Amino acid sequence: MSPSTASCTPTAPKEPREANRRPAEPARHAHRRHRHRRVRRHRRADRRPGVPAGRGHPRRARRLPRAGRCVRAGHARRPGHPHRGEHRQGPDDQGVHLHRGQLPTRPVLDQLPQLRPVRRQGALAPVTARLAASASLHEQDFYPQAMGAFRWQGEQMCLPQNISSLAVYYNRTLFKQYEVAEPAAGWHWNDLVATAQALTRDAGGRTVRAGEPETAGTPVAVHGLGIAPELIRMAPLIWSNGGDIVDDPNAPTRLTLDTPQAREVMQDFLELPRIGVVPSDVEVEAQDYEARFAAGKLAMFVSSRRVTTAFRAITGFEWDVAPLPQYRAPANILHSDAYCMTRTSANQDAAWRFLEYALSDPGATLMAKTGRTVPSRISVATSAAFLSPGTPPGRSQIFLDTIPALRPVPTIATWPEIEDATGKVLENAFFHGDPLDKVIRDLDAATRTVFERGAASR
Repeated sequence: MSPSTASCTPTAPKEPREANRRPAEPARHAHRRHRHRRVRRHRRADRRPGVPAGRGHPRRARRLPRAGRCVRAGHARRPGHPHRGEHRQGPDDQGVHLHRGQLPTRPVLDQLPQLRPVRRQGALAPVTARLAASASLHEQDFYPQAMGAFRWQGEQMCLPQNISSLAVYYNRTLFKQYEVAEPAAGWHWNDLVATAQALTRDAGGRTVRAGEPETAGTPVAVHGLGIAPELIRMAPLIWSNGGDIVDDPNAPTRLTLDTPQAREVMQDFLELPRIGVVPSDVEVEAQDYEARFAAGKLAMFVSSRRVTTAFRAITGFEWDVAPLPQYRAPANILHSDAYCMTRTSANQDAAWRFLEYALSDPGATLMAKTGRTVPSRISVATSAAFLSPGTPPGRSQIFLDTIPALRPVPTIATWPEIEDATGKVLENAFFHGDPLDKVIRDLDAATRTVFERGAASR
C-alpha cells in the first residue's frame, strides 16, 4: 500500500508508571488488580486499542484476509503503484512516526479525537479538492456520519473505509434450545438482563440464578452475557438514557457520570456480576469473551462488526446479531477508520489513485466480503457483498439501521488515555463491587489531569 495513504493515531506520551501507580493495598486486592491488567489485554478487542474504534475508538490490530487482494487489484490497475498488504498499524507507532515526520506503513486513521492534533501539525494532506475533482468518488457516496468524523475546519482530511457500531452477537441454537425469544428491535436494557438470566445454565441445562439457595455453588457452563466493563460500552447506553459522558463533546474538560441518567446506567451495568449472568474475572482471564462465545460458553456477546470474520468459522451452532439494547431512545457508538495521505509524501497522486480504487464499488466490495467491516460506501453497504444472504449474520441490516443513531467519542487528543484510565477503575468496580459513588469519584480523579493536558493541546 502506498506509504502516502497513511494511518495515524497520535497519542500523547504515556505517563510514567509511577505516576499512575495506586497506593499500597492489601495483598488480596493487589493480586486482583494485577490480574485485571492481564484480563484487560485479553478483552481489549476493540481498543487501540478505541478506537477504535472507534473509532470512534481503537481496535486491535488484525490482518484483513482480503486486504491484500484489494491492494493487489488496485496495483494491477495502476502499474508502478507502491503498496503494502496489511490493514493496520499500532496507534502508538503511528503517532510516533507522524510526530517524527516519518510515514506510517499501514493505512487507517482512527477518528476525530486523534485527527485534530495531527492536522494542526500539518502531517496530513486534505483530500477535499481531490474528492471534488474525482470522477469516481463523490461525497454523497458515503454515509455522512462517517465523513463527518474525519472533517476538520471545513476540510475533509481523510475518507472513511467503514462505519461500524456495537451489536449483540447471540447463539441462536441456545435461544431455540431453551425456547427464549430472540432479541427484537427496540428491546430495553432490562430485556437484555432478563434474557441473560434465562440463558445462564449449568452443565445439565438448568437455570442458574445468583442468590437462589437451590443453585448456590452450582458451576455455570453457559453465561448469558459477555460485555467488557469499559466506558465505550457504557457510553451509548448513557446517551440512550438522555445523559452524556462529558461536559462538552466538542471540547470536553471532565466526565459527567454523576448525573441521574448516567448513574442509572452505571448502576445497572455494574450489577451484572452480582446478578450472575457474566463470567468472573478469573474465567475471562482463562478464556476471553470472544473465545468463550465461539466455544458456546456465552449466549450473548456485545462487540463490533470486527468479530464477524472469526465467528464465520463457527460450526457448532447458529449465531446472529441483534441491536444494542436501549433505555429511552436508540443510541450507539461510531467505530470508523479512514484512508489518509501524508502532506510530505512524494507519492500523493499514486496514493489517491489507490484510494479511488479502494473506495470504489469493486474495491469496497472486496473489503466487505471479509465480513469484518461495515462499508462506508452506501452502495456497497446495501449490496449483497455486505448483507451476505445465506452467510451469518443473517441480520446484518441491523448495522445499517443503527447508523442514524451513531455518535463519535468526545473530541480530545488524550481520549485513548482517558479510556485506559477509566478502564482500570471500571474493571475493579465491575468484578469486585465498588460502591457507585466511589466509582464516580475515582473515575473523575483518574481523568482530570488527562483532560487538562488534552484541553491544553487544542
